[in-house]
Amino acid sequence: MNLEERVRVASEVVGRIAWVSPDFSNGGSIRADEPFIRIDPAEFELPVEAAAMAVREAEARVWVERAGADEDVRAFERRNPGVEPSESVRRLPSIAEAEARLMKAHADLKLAELHLERTNISLPYDGRVVASDVEVGELVGPADVVDGPPSRLGTVYRPEALQVAVPIVPRDLEYLDPVIGRTARVAGEMATWEARVARVFAMVAPKTRLAPLFLKLAEDAHPDSLPAPGTFVGGRHRRACATVLNDVRNAVDAIENFQPLNAERPEIELARLTIEAMTLAVSSSVVSEDELRLATENVRSELLELPSVSQVTLRGTRDREIAIELSEEELRRNDLSISQVSNAVQRASLNLTLRSASGTTGRSRPSTGCRRSPGTGWLARSWSSSCSCWCSTCVPRPG
Repeated sequence: MNLEERVRVASEVVGRIAWVSPDFSNGGSIRADEPFIRIDPAEFELPVEAAAMAVREAEARVWVERAGADEDVRAFERRNPGVEPSESVRRLPSIAEAEARLMKAHADLKLAELHLERTNISLPYDGRVVASDVEVGELVGPADVVDGPPSRLGTVYRPEALQVAVPIVPRDLEYLDPVIGRTARVAGEMATWEARVARVFAMVAPKTRLAPLFLKLAEDAHPDSLPAPGTFVGGRHRRACATVLNDVRNAVDAIENFQPLNAERPEIELARLTIEAMTLAVSSSVVSEDELRLATENVRSELLELPSVSQVTLRGTRDREIAIELSEEELRRNDLSISQVSNAVQRASLNLTLRSASGTTGRSRPSTGCRRSPGTGWLARSWSSSCSCWCSTCVPRPG
């Protein structure tokens, strides 16, 4: 899991930090348009008040000019009946100048208010904090004014910037065509997330000869539920394998005169590639063999809970046996044969469930056999097949 982009937080104005939100820390979440850092506003409130007074002064100047123009026009018309007053009489240049000063005063006021607004640092979107490097009382500002670390307050990223690079064999892209927009499932150690293919890398990796697909997580996912950058995850297309399998089945069914008379129908299955990942050895000189086996089975159960592990088996354990001793006299009195006893033990044997690589279950029934023990008795033994102890992952490939 990596980031397509990240944002470095900085202050646009120079001032001292007055407050830092507890959420603005490594691993924290910040909400859109909610301030998470405040700079002392006192120095910026005074220019706002001064600019507001300048606006009122400019407004009064415009009013004076317009009132004087009206008075001059009336006096001119009394002295010169029927004559159109000139622009100078109507004070048009003076009014235009006063109105321009008023517009400039409004602009100065907006600029002062903007600087005051920038003392509250926020972002227009939800984000997660990667790093925070700011303390209350610290002098901060733009990099060209405050050089060095004070110009960098921290690093955040948008949840939409999370992406998963999934390497894929170029020829497998044909099975996914069209690739862009395909849905996939991304699995981590503790959860899974829905994703879609956003784009395909333009080049094939020179060493692995694989073409990375970039997956984007669902936009409606809560930011706190998403994995952190650097998390190891695995991606799997939910429909690609089934689509390939159906295509192969349809192609086989379409072959005319393929199946001989009275022959069984062909069985087409999805082949799975198993890759051995690790081998764990469990040993002890203190606990008994049964306790050691139980501890190993617990380790196997914990490993199977990991989404990246699909198969864990035990190897090197001794077969478990159940001994049933019967005398020949008892067999004759109950009119029983050795085969009947063996069959009864088999029917009563407990089926052992093993998890397979795909997550489904398979069955393994203990075997049973009988032999004559020294003397007059018969010995029936029931034993189960042993398992392995290596951990592996399965990668489904069309086949």
